[in-house]
Amino acid sequence: MSVIDALRSLPTRIDRSPIQQMKEIKNSIELNGFRECHYRDCAAVCQTFSWLQDSIDNNLTVTEFDAVRYLEDRQREKEYFIGIAFDTISATGTNTALVEYAPSIDDGGKTINHDLYYLDGGANYYDGTTDMTRTLHFGQPTQKQIECYTLLLRGILAVEMTAFRSDDFITGYRIDALLQQYFNAHHYSSEHISFGHGVSHGQGVIEGGITISNVYSVANRVPIKPGMVITLEPGIYFEGEWGIRIENVYAIEENQTGWMHFIPLTLIPYSRKMIDFNLLSRQEKTWINNYHQQCLEKVNGGQWMKDEIDDFNGSL
Repeated sequence: MSVIDALRSLPTRIDRSPIQQMKEIKNSIELNGFRECHYRDCAAVCQTFSWLQDSIDNNLTVTEFDAVRYLEDRQREKEYFIGIAFDTISATGTNTALVEYAPSIDDGGKTINHDLYYLDGGANYYDGTTDMTRTLHFGQPTQKQIECYTLLLRGILAVEMTAFRSDDFITGYRIDALLQQYFNAHHYSSEHISFGHGVSHGQGVIEGGITISNVYSVANRVPIKPGMVITLEPGIYFEGEWGIRIENVYAIEENQTGWMHFIPLTLIPYSRKMIDFNLLSRQEKTWINNYHQQCLEKVNGGQWMKDEIDDFNGSL
């Protein structure tokens, strides 16, 4: 009789590893490291977007892989850098419709021009791990692209602006419902994909104990607790056409009255030209403005960051 056959004849219980549960809850030193490495990594992203914008404005040929190499070079310059956390995703045009696309060093990928573009990158540092996605348009986005970007942003804001009871059973499945709510109302639910995952401390980007998803799994039924570090990365993808994704890393923090909040560690401006402000509430506009002030105060984002945030003047 095999071991598996023997186990089948016994009462069984599938449970989570206690080691996994201990890794998910970061201590104060780890959380502070996460904050610091994000400030540095977000600066590297801003440097990359600045270089990309200048290159396109000056009609220079830049490929998707050129952007990968540039970002990774800027990350290597940052203190405590260990290595990239995953293959950097750099996509323009129809390649943005591919959820996990990564350009090849052999062909360099597409040339980045006046089109939709998104960058999904992260790095391992001795004090933490990063993971972010921002979608830009180096030309003029369509109204449908603007609407979809705005709905993605509203989903993220809905989670950020909600306080959750620490003793309530808040799971990735429930968070996914918040991210999806606006797409259901606009009949984009079949193209919309929400995802999120735990982030490990300097050892790899995905900590598999918890996920944000509407697909049933043990990981998205795990209660979210203070001290966890989690991504929110809703996206929308139209096959063969284009896709948009926004991704932030969050620390789950509890206040003195027992309420949990998703506190963004990723501090990179949103794209002004991709937002329909008629779809935003006054509270959402104020929230974005406050987020951008955090970007300016904590990240050395250079002139690109200042210009991106200045574009919001008069809209918020």
